[in-house]
Amino acid sequence: MIFSLLATTASEIGDKACATAGAGAIGCGTGLLEKGGFVTTAINTVIFIIGALSVIMIIVGGLRYVLSGGDAAGLKSAKETIIYSLVGLVISLLSFSIVSFVITRIG
Repeated sequence: MIFSLLATTASEIGDKACATAGAGAIGCGTGLLEKGGFVTTAINTVIFIIGALSVIMIIVGGLRYVLSGGDAAGLKSAKETIIYSLVGLVISLLSFSIVSFVITRIG
């Protein structure tokens, strides 16, 4: 038993691990920077979360604007929330485009 373990090569061990874990595991199937790779998936997930939070904050700002009741301070705060959320949404869309472009060129 021990001798059979010593006789296996590193690539055979890696192939067995990938067969067990599946093609989605780190180092199996796709490279780290290739489309569908770990880094690409992680970056896209973070950008998606930022975009979703921006949309939620736009909705919150809109509700604050409607519910402010004409209060000048409330209106100003709601407008700032909406503006900053729109800026965050634009930045997340631009970063998604830039990351996709870079990953396409590298991978």
